[in-house]
Amino acid sequence: MKPTVGRIVIFKQGSAEQPRNGQIEHPAIITHVFNDTTVNLQVFFDGGPVSAATSVPYENTADPISASWSWPPRVEG
Repeated sequence: MKPTVGRIVIFKQGSAEQPRNGQIEHPAIITHVFNDTTVNLQVFFDGGPVSAATSVPYENTADPISASWSWPPRVEG
């Protein structure tokens, strides 16, 4: 899939960051697309304010120490 403005993705905090409310993965909305792997996001933390994350790489291109984004998993129901 190609990232586009307005799509919902999963933001994964970098390993050096403190988990928010016990979680390291959070829903986010793409606000700017640089290319197929790098985007800006508005991240929705559970029990906290919305926060901007800039120049976030896609998980397959990311260093595990750094924050990254990915597509939500598909769930068969």
